[in-house]
Amino acid sequence: MENYKKRAINLLIELALAESKHPSVIPYIPQKTSVCKIAAQDLPRRIGGKNYKYSRVLINLLEELEAEKKANIHSITVVKDSEIILEASAPAYDVRYTHLAHSMSKTVTGLALGFLYDEGKLSLDARVLDFFPEVSAPDEKYNTLTVYDLLTMRGGSGFAELGTVTEDKWTDAFFESKPAAKIGEEFSYNSINSYILGRIITKITGVSLYEYVVEKLFTPLSITEHFWENSPEGYTKGGFGLYLSPESFAKLGLLILNNGAFRGERILSEEYVSKMCEPIADAPNSIGGFDYGMHVWVSPDGEEILFNGMLGQNVWIYPKMNVLAVVNCGNNELFSDSPTLAVLRRNLKLTRDDYTATRADYKRLKTAIDVFFNSRRNVVPKNELKGLLYFFGIKERRPFLEEFTPLLGKYAARSNNSGILPLFVSVMQNNYSGGIETFDFWRDGEKLILTSVEGGTAYDIPIGLYGYEESVLDFSGEKHIVRASAEVLLDEERHPIFKIELIFPELPNVRIIKITHTDEGILVRMSEMPNERIAETYFETLTSGGKGGFILGLIEKKMGEGFIKEKISSIFNPELPMISTLAPGFEERLRVDNERIAEKNEKSAGLLKSLASKFLSDSRDESENNDRKSPSIGSFFKSALSLLLKVARVKPEDTESDSIIDIPDDTITFLDSPANDALDNESD
Repeated sequence: MENYKKRAINLLIELALAESKHPSVIPYIPQKTSVCKIAAQDLPRRIGGKNYKYSRVLINLLEELEAEKKANIHSITVVKDSEIILEASAPAYDVRYTHLAHSMSKTVTGLALGFLYDEGKLSLDARVLDFFPEVSAPDEKYNTLTVYDLLTMRGGSGFAELGTVTEDKWTDAFFESKPAAKIGEEFSYNSINSYILGRIITKITGVSLYEYVVEKLFTPLSITEHFWENSPEGYTKGGFGLYLSPESFAKLGLLILNNGAFRGERILSEEYVSKMCEPIADAPNSIGGFDYGMHVWVSPDGEEILFNGMLGQNVWIYPKMNVLAVVNCGNNELFSDSPTLAVLRRNLKLTRDDYTATRADYKRLKTAIDVFFNSRRNVVPKNELKGLLYFFGIKERRPFLEEFTPLLGKYAARSNNSGILPLFVSVMQNNYSGGIETFDFWRDGEKLILTSVEGGTAYDIPIGLYGYEESVLDFSGEKHIVRASAEVLLDEERHPIFKIELIFPELPNVRIIKITHTDEGILVRMSEMPNERIAETYFETLTSGGKGGFILGLIEKKMGEGFIKEKISSIFNPELPMISTLAPGFEERLRVDNERIAEKNEKSAGLLKSLASKFLSDSRDESENNDRKSPSIGSFFKSALSLLLKVARVKPEDTESDSIIDIPDDTITFLDSPANDALDNESD
């Protein structure tokens, strides 16, 4: 088994059980070292005036999106006949901000390759390995791999998204991994295909993919605000990591809608854009019903084109009616199997007869835009005070709310690896804060401030009581805009629940914090959106069938159905008991608790890593001089599974026990059976 898979298991162990302060398995390199400025808006807008005829359709669209519980919209932009006819943002979001695109980045990489194709500098049939003579030990099956195979997601490599957080040499890992699909024949979606294409662009041009895109694509389209992350090797990621505003993506959509032209000027050849937008590779219907062209999704009938990124980032293009829509979301979805996209397609596949509305409908549309997604707020702040005394400034319009006074104070947390930055972002960026040490809620005039100390770094976060307060936080060199708001709720016994929402408007991710009082301090319950369901989807994909699925089945049989999901949920939704620093002897109590946790974690992690090293061993990892056959599942799982089950049941008060849980006889019988031999012979 490849090293990156072993590292992934170790990362999961440390996140789930060891609670390591910095569980990353590769060196950390800051990426987003600044926040983007507000993007310029230069596409024509015709939301009112002659275009009020679209109002009724757009009202229906906004209302359906808000009613769809699985559509967690950040912003939507609709373009008809090259004019913006709708822009709407949820509270705390702004269509002028750049937003992380995830896999919509791939289409930009595909467009960039078109310039080299048009200039005759790159053939789509070019053999990929010819560009990488420095790769020392490629799997021989990659000898036939072509640029066209990578563009159409038929590259076959087993090194994919999971490896990007566990491996720092992406290029070598790509070519050295076992192919997971038939190269050039089978559709196998993989972000590293795009990364390798970006590297080919750099090999030919001498500049990074990002620099090339800025020169050849962004500048001609007047796209001025942008950022693209690098891999640990120092090259543009290509398949993800791009930040652009919705209008910028609308311009890229218009480029495709107009067959490679923008504002009447030829940018890319019509031939290349036409090739991009042909449905070439058959993709499974389970991921959304779109097939794949050249780094862009295409409906099987060829009538719809889609840029798609996980968590709900989409540019949907419908050339038949000269319309496109850009949406940024925070949804629990990996591909285009999306309720959000279904609503867009249902409402915007317009015919001429659909364009009927009145001026009254236009007024209703303006109201719908102003209040878009207000009913879906995670936090509902207080309304601003009104009246003549407040109007003339005699009284403060936003005085401090006394409901928050009981929360004021400093609280110390037991050992943990949680942070203000959502876990999904931390893992993607390999950026771990070191765990929350203290929360300090304090009053600055009429404002509420939270100071969160994580890994020795203090983050001051102003929290809006009447709306959102904005700040910029520096997470180990990576800077993110944060907009924070809070409200006070009451439980059934009339005890206060302090609810805080931290929105990262450049990211699909949101952090929610709920705080209640305890006898010794507070209990902090953290969650995020998108939540653990997205991790469960990844986990099920990685472990379905084969040895992984078999072992998980045994664990769930012993521990109970849903055990794995419960563990994943606990990572994404941590509970942090915090002791007030005014409580007598709090430091000693904290020390004792932390020693107990450290002892438990050390034992748990040691046992699990021992198991992982045995289970994940592969004959290719052993010395060539070692003639011993790698142990089969049956030969070591009688003890290894017992260790895993023991670890899974470790409780704080039972860490001294060394008893091994017995495996049922029927399990041991199966492990020694011919069925197990078949598993042993299965490819990793």
